[in-house]
Amino acid sequence: MNTSLVGVGLFEMTLDDGRLPVQVDVNRNLHSHLDARDFSTAAMTGYYKALWIRDAAIIATGNFSALSAEVDSINNIKYSISNPKGIYNDHWPQSASTEFDASNPTPAWTAAE
Repeated sequence: MNTSLVGVGLFEMTLDDGRLPVQVDVNRNLHSHLDARDFSTAAMTGYYKALWIRDAAIIATGNFSALSAEVDSINNIKYSISNPKGIYNDHWPQSASTEFDASNPTPAWTAAE
């Protein structure tokens, strides 16, 4: 797989322990550096850079089991998303204002197994 590094430095990210962005800083001159069609690629470049900074020390030591443990956490999150425990009228809630009112539970809410 060949990945070009478009827009290095235009998106800076801080990742949490699950490798998800918790802070994203966007260069205010982004529009003068890239066409709009390249913004998502530049954002991914910023993510790859943040990921490398975060995991470079682990990779350098060869402690790949530490990386695998984090992959297990990510897989658990994916499982939780694909198997939600609260279903509203046989679908995932679409709107917090109309369907996700915990103060007024109705029979439409069911627990998924």
